[in-house]
Amino acid sequence: MAAQRARAEAEFAEQACQARPCRQCGVPDAGGWCGVCRAEEETETLIRQVVATVVAGCGHPVDSGAAAALAADAEAAMRAHLQRACDQIRSDGGNEVSAAVAGRLAAESLLHERRQSALRTLGHGPEAVAEAGQARAAQWRRRHLHPTAEAAEQAAEAAAREARQRTAAHLLAARSSTWLAAQAPAPAEDPGPRGRAAVYATGAAKARAAMAAAPAGTTESAVGTEADRSRDRTVVDGGSLSPARRVPFATCA
Repeated sequence: MAAQRARAEAEFAEQACQARPCRQCGVPDAGGWCGVCRAEEETETLIRQVVATVVAGCGHPVDSGAAAALAADAEAAMRAHLQRACDQIRSDGGNEVSAAVAGRLAAESLLHERRQSALRTLGHGPEAVAEAGQARAAQWRRRHLHPTAEAAEQAAEAAAREARQRTAAHLLAARSSTWLAAQAPAPAEDPGPRGRAAVYATGAAKARAAMAAAPAGTTESAVGTEADRSRDRTVVDGGSLSPARRVPFATCA
């Protein structure tokens, strides 16, 4: 019985989730996201990643004017490319879901291409070259462990190549993260305990001033009216007055 009830509750919850409208466009029975809006949201995320990758691989400081100009040009070119991909699907008779998915796939392809290009550029930068030289020298000092000089040379070259690739990947990740963090909106500042206390004190002072300026009897009348409204918002429960209970509702992940 318990297993059947759990299965029934799970099915009901799943149906409730599927019946939710799209949070973006409001189309019903979309499970919270319709196919078009989901694909477009994923495409926007990919666009930001592509732009960050382009900036990270350009060789300029990510907070420079040159990097900002390059980012704007890269985003404009990418959006034009994705628009052409979507228009092609529509002209071939595809619907909006197919067009949105085609845009997302095109964005994924561009991200892969730009990432490979950025890794090649950073791999030939001064940081990667220095790391490769150190790795090669360290491996060459162990050449006596190899049977031939040719084998020792191959091991040294492999170590240098791996160090170059590792450094390029690290630089790409770090510079991309820095760019994305700089583009994120600044969080709202928390006033902190002292700030909240000051706000409360200001409000209390205004309330006292209003009460002092009110005619005699007005304050008592206002208090009594609010108490009446509070009693009106209660319900009888088992012969005693208790606040009206809120009925919980199911939420979907």
